[in-house]
Amino acid sequence: MKNTAENIDSISKLHEEYQASPTFDVTDIHAGFSKRFNEMIDLSNIDVPLGNGRAAYLHKLWGYSKPSIGDWINKNKPPKDTNLVKIVTFFLNHIPTKYDILPERVVSWLKFGPSVCPNPFDKAMDSDPIEQKVIPLAMEVIATETKRLEIRPSSYDLDQVLSYATKILADFEVYDMDSIMEAHRKVIRAKIQQSAH
Repeated sequence: MKNTAENIDSISKLHEEYQASPTFDVTDIHAGFSKRFNEMIDLSNIDVPLGNGRAAYLHKLWGYSKPSIGDWINKNKPPKDTNLVKIVTFFLNHIPTKYDILPERVVSWLKFGPSVCPNPFDKAMDSDPIEQKVIPLAMEVIATETKRLEIRPSSYDLDQVLSYATKILADFEVYDMDSIMEAHRKVIRAKIQQSAH
């Protein structure tokens, strides 16, 4: 064990080294924050105005000052973390997604961008992979039922019928032609007739 004089000398040198360590200013500005923040707002089912009316609307909605909100939506300066989590949680209740999204993931994405946290809304807003899997089957059923009804494919809204058919087949876990029941065909036929123009 070193004697006391050596310990003091060692601590003094370490202190000098620490004092000489480079420092940097911590900034409240997060590059791209405002763009991502506005994107989150625009995904919601709340009709928040664009442009100059946005800050005023959000001021009325939340009660934060207009200058602070202006910093958030225009100057890449996020609110305090506690307020940001509250705002994110509020908007998550108003963004229709297929999956639950953790507020913490959204906060990370908002503040630090996709290099740290991928956009949490990308996957949640995409269509269900199971529905994608049944599209060929749904098309086959639609074609068969169109012939059965003796109507032209151009006489109904194919996109609407396909969306409905894939959802039905995915919800009932129908993945092949052998699993399709007459009830499935019947509701798809009804949707074809309903969307005919």
